[in-house]
Amino acid sequence: MNRSPSARTAVRLITPFLVAACQPQARRLLLLDLALSDPVVLNSTARPWADAGYSVQYRRFYPHLTRADLLQFRTLVFLLGREPEVASDALTAGDVGLLDEWVRRDVGNVYIQLFESALASWMGMPASLCIFAKTCGNALALEHNGDLYSCDHFVEPKYLLGNIREQHLVQLVASDQQRKFGNDKQDSLPRYCRECEVKFACNGECPRNRFIQTPDGEPGLNYLCAGYKAFFKHIDHPMKLMMDLLLGGREAPDVMELLVAESASAQSIQ
Repeated sequence: MNRSPSARTAVRLITPFLVAACQPQARRLLLLDLALSDPVVLNSTARPWADAGYSVQYRRFYPHLTRADLLQFRTLVFLLGREPEVASDALTAGDVGLLDEWVRRDVGNVYIQLFESALASWMGMPASLCIFAKTCGNALALEHNGDLYSCDHFVEPKYLLGNIREQHLVQLVASDQQRKFGNDKQDSLPRYCRECEVKFACNGECPRNRFIQTPDGEPGLNYLCAGYKAFFKHIDHPMKLMMDLLLGGREAPDVMELLVAESASAQSIQ
């Protein structure tokens, strides 16, 4: 069923309670586009604010809202939707640049969950983020009426496990239905993913985002695939350096010194 961008996209305007922490003259607005909306929708949303004197900053699907944003921006505008309108590479060169900055200056001082989870994957340890785990099923959703669902991203009738007022929570969590839900994350991967060189770190990401086709036409590819693939390839070198440091009994922040030495060596050769 075809729908217009405006019908697919819900706009929610939120003025944080931290407004008092911002200077009155700082009229900054963050437009956070979680739906990867059509440019027409973006322009029509941002234009009235710009005309009113706001400095509008646009951010795509990634990275998500941070605590620092609440201090920097007076107003937040969210473009939301069940599914983004187009496939996305998810990560821009600027986003990858954040990793380069972090690994050279902030390892051990600034905690970034995505990078920490990636390092765990390179170490052969379970991913700390469920979206990158081989299987899932440990992030269930419990409603106020006792209904238990397989995942907080799948609060839908199909994924209702039961009600804890009628059946013990442990029984529902350990049910065949929930086990199958968790294993489906791995079992439903298309061949394109199973043969991917960064599968060990990505594992197809979250099943909720697997709604496009592979280059071969097989369904079930994550629409963020291109971005994650580029990202994990890009971080391979620093992750291997940190892995070797940790396995050798040293600290991960020592990678910053190694990268400085590498950079100096490369410049001297030039």
